[in-house]
Amino acid sequence: MKQALNENIAALRKEKGMTQEELAVKLGVSGQAVSKWESGVCCPDIGLLPELADIFGVSLDVLMGRETPPTYPSPPEEFEAMFQGVGDLPREEAYDTILRTVFTVHAGLFAAEMKMPYRTETVARAVAGEWGLSSISVPAITTRMYRDAVFFAANRPHGSTWMRPEEVEALRQLLADLAEGENLAVLLALHRLTGLADETATVDAIARECGLPEELVRRALDGGLRPLVTATRDGQTNRWNIRGKDRDLIPLLSLLQRF
Repeated sequence: MKQALNENIAALRKEKGMTQEELAVKLGVSGQAVSKWESGVCCPDIGLLPELADIFGVSLDVLMGRETPPTYPSPPEEFEAMFQGVGDLPREEAYDTILRTVFTVHAGLFAAEMKMPYRTETVARAVAGEWGLSSISVPAITTRMYRDAVFFAANRPHGSTWMRPEEVEALRQLLADLAEGENLAVLLALHRLTGLADETATVDAIARECGLPEELVRRALDGGLRPLVTATRDGQTNRWNIRGKDRDLIPLLSLLQRF
């Protein structure tokens, strides 16, 4: 039986373990908007549908209820136990446990591939954030770690790293925008001030953080950075943050800087 769009949004969000507010942040909309979508009061703007499908990891046909999502085998029991254990922890402790696990997987693989002695100490140093750059590319996987950012990708043709021509053009435009003027410096400052939380920063605070005149900061926010940032009104003042779907951009760029 086909499900309506509102039912699919609610079901897929819950499968991802996301709250309505977390989904709203990723899309740059209000939590109230997501609540209205799921209750069937209104529908998302048509321009948000591809982004919703990407967030949920499904096709547009699945999102719209025209196609049944594929089923996948359950994860191994040891992983299921770990995920359930993390779910019982307070949020900050759970996030810390997940990060330590990812760091350990990367460092353990790196130490094994490099045949490094003192493997336990090597992993412990990575978990403590004492590493610089390490990168591995073996037949099955590529993984790179720099400071506290880690990247994993499957090495298979037309997998997650394969890009369509339009995606190549979008990436080219993004990199061109970031390279223009002071855009990257402003984005870095905004990321430092707001992190991955729902905090915001004023133009004068961003200007102090990156050491640039306020006029240049405004020009960047209203120009090349406009697709990546969002503004909320606080009286007569705009407060800025990086759009939810783009908050991972700075950690990813940190992995690129050592190429």
